[in-house]
Amino acid sequence: MKFPIVTESWIGALRMTKMVYMTRKCVMIMDTDKCITCKQCMKVCPQGVLVQQEFPRKKRTTKMERIPYMENPRDCVFCGICEYFCPYDAIKLKIDGEKLDREDLPLFKKKILPKLSEIKVMKAIPEDSNFHNRFWDRLIDKITINRNP
Repeated sequence: MKFPIVTESWIGALRMTKMVYMTRKCVMIMDTDKCITCKQCMKVCPQGVLVQQEFPRKKRTTKMERIPYMENPRDCVFCGICEYFCPYDAIKLKIDGEKLDREDLPLFKKKILPKLSEIKVMKAIPEDSNFHNRFWDRLIDKITINRNP
């Protein structure tokens, strides 16, 4: 048996990807009713695990076809950055049965990610405007679009 054991299931509008390791169980829950397919989770995922199905241009697609999913769930390290940056709270993580909020994430507790005063599509504003570190700056650059005036 190769760990982690990966299973995907649906409960109503919730898509759950469960990974069972020898000593822990991790679950990513995507609420497809809340997701608007903004792709912000895909942009910030450091492992590139979240992807979106490719379609030819001009092909009509449904919202369910456009929602990001884990292409290779075994590559996910459950860092929680996708949950942290989701402006619509469509992504929730559970580790060993306990839901993780933004403030429960290890990167937040280690002060690698700041407390946010506002999170929107293409915009995340930390409470401390002077907050900087290399990791945070790189994540912000991935979601911010610089437009020429």
